[in-house]
Amino acid sequence: MPIGTLGQMITFSSVLDPDENYSRYIVYKARSGDTIKSIAAARGRPDLAAEILKLNKGAKVLPVVRVHGKIAKRQPGLRSVKQKLREHAALRLPGTLKPGDAFSVTAGENRPKVTAGYAKYDTVDVPNRIGLNRFDGYDPITIDIPIQFENYTGDGGADIEDKIRRLERMAGRGTYPGAAFGPPSVIAVSVTDAHGNIVPLVPASYQWTPSNRNAPQYRITTIAWDDGALSDERGQRIRQTATVTVTQYTPLIVTERSATRRAASRHAGRHHG
Repeated sequence: MPIGTLGQMITFSSVLDPDENYSRYIVYKARSGDTIKSIAAARGRPDLAAEILKLNKGAKVLPVVRVHGKIAKRQPGLRSVKQKLREHAALRLPGTLKPGDAFSVTAGENRPKVTAGYAKYDTVDVPNRIGLNRFDGYDPITIDIPIQFENYTGDGGADIEDKIRRLERMAGRGTYPGAAFGPPSVIAVSVTDAHGNIVPLVPASYQWTPSNRNAPQYRITTIAWDDGALSDERGQRIRQTATVTVTQYTPLIVTERSATRRAASRHAGRHHG
């Protein structure tokens, strides 16, 4: 595996699942060392860190300072996404972040590769001269993302099979009601290091970062499973590599303009004409 991918995790998370009903929020019990920033990153939605803080701002979820077994300092309220949380503290998360809707997997041996999404042109013929290039728009972004499921410890096979089921559901397949009927989930893709920091293994333009808050969202269009998978005695995979192809989700957005703005646009057009 290239040095650049060691310790880096690719997270796939559902943003919109047509077959799912989401509650306003869910309750999450903090683990040792958790911060809001790391929780949001682990669920593939680092962009929601500020929303999680808003849901919990002022909550008494920080560690208690003790000296000789006695409380030495009154616990302050939560005020930052970087503050470490008290283990087992109850935190509210947006309903779209429930555990089944996201998973992380080790980056594969090759870097993700953008295969489509750049400018398109056609050629207008001009008699007896070189044809003219005519800009014809952009294709949706398409990215091939190599991933590697690998877990040889304990019941690692069950953990891998669970993650693969989630991936298949995001692609519209599986045994859940609604499988293979209608479009699959809209997902977000992010890559983080062990501390929840975004890293540009997927180019920064194509995943959420603090400077790219309107990052593309995607649908899975292909999962190419590689040969050479390893299984445990129960037939569960303990090592499986694959390449997931995602294509940018491009919903039709209709912008309505008032009569006043339409009249202003016509006036501007006459003026420039």
